[in-house]
Amino acid sequence: MTARSGLRSLAAVLVATLVVAASDAAAQELSPGPRRELVHPGVGHEIHLSAPSLAVLPDGTPVLGLGRQDASGRSVSVVRVEEAGFVTTRVDSTALPADAIHQPPGLAVGSDGALLATWSSAKAKPEGVLFASDLRLSRSRDGGRSFAPPLRVNDDRPISHSFEAVTALPDGGALVAWIDSREGWEKARTYVARFALRDETLVRRDERALPGDTCVCCRIAAAAGPAKRVGLFWRDVYPGSVRDMVLAVSADAGADFAAPARVHEDGWSLEACPHRGGALAFDGEGRTHLAWYTEGAAAKPSVRYARRAGDGSLSPPLELAAGGDGVPDHVALAATPDGRVLVVYEAFTAVRRWIVVRGSRDGGASFGPPQVLSKAVKAFQPAVAAAPDGGFVVAWNEEAFPTLRTVVQRIDASAR
Repeated sequence: MTARSGLRSLAAVLVATLVVAASDAAAQELSPGPRRELVHPGVGHEIHLSAPSLAVLPDGTPVLGLGRQDASGRSVSVVRVEEAGFVTTRVDSTALPADAIHQPPGLAVGSDGALLATWSSAKAKPEGVLFASDLRLSRSRDGGRSFAPPLRVNDDRPISHSFEAVTALPDGGALVAWIDSREGWEKARTYVARFALRDETLVRRDERALPGDTCVCCRIAAAAGPAKRVGLFWRDVYPGSVRDMVLAVSADAGADFAAPARVHEDGWSLEACPHRGGALAFDGEGRTHLAWYTEGAAAKPSVRYARRAGDGSLSPPLELAAGGDGVPDHVALAATPDGRVLVVYEAFTAVRRWIVVRGSRDGGASFGPPQVLSKAVKAFQPAVAAAPDGGFVVAWNEEAFPTLRTVVQRIDASAR
């Protein structure tokens, strides 16, 4: 069987094993557009590249964030995906820490079109400290072609500051959330810092910890919605080492957050950090869309979706992918103002990895069938963002020995 025929067969299996009944599923099928491929040359088998992060500017231009290690060192770059080609800007002036390539830089776009970027920068490690870094924040007023001198987000002793998320605030400021162990390695918590915009410069306003026992390496998701809503989504640790997802929502642009609420009692007990965060987005109606990975009490790999209504009520989770002939993993999600939702995830066997999408046109009440986007034998680490035209942009990495390529593809989610 060829790789291409195998992928066609796999797509058919995914459709046949659909675990969530979708109303008029055929009408919810998506229309993938042309692929754009950014090729990263390797040296032998060695290509040290982060997953892509992704944002879309108000003019529709996709922007990638990438961390890379090569002969010149470790660096963070922002890449504009223009019609004429890829335009790359190196963002950081200091090297990434050695453990930071597995975390892509954070990206967010403000209502004024400014682009925000976050990343970790290396810091000297005192004796007895395993990791030390500072979290940086910078703003671009020209769509990622240049960046202002970065600010240091954290202000504490030398420890690791990473696994962050950034979102733009309605007043032009920024909110950054990250995992912090300043109280001790066994006491990881979610920290939040807000920045105001004064004379086109970001200025730090405040920093605080949120309640809970944060899973130490599960990435945080952040998003801003209408009416000054801001959401944070992360994995918390409960008695018995149960690692379930929690949501904290602010109604005043991050000045205060309601107590984190458990999204669902998945009951996933694990005596280790799974390195699996969640995904979060708001639509124009104020609904909060959530997707995450769990193995539940039965240790069964699953990608789940839930939504929170404007009144705070949470829907029971939908199981969007539950193994079948491939194990689901690394979920991403985006939503448009009119309530279209796209969930993207990785699925894999012992040999293959591919990128799968499922779309909803009714605010997450139902989803169309799974569709395979990738063409390579191994594709992984997807990201997704809503586009101004009502569609979406998806990005991921693919192996194409002896190179690695980052693929960018537009998705039309309009009704047929």
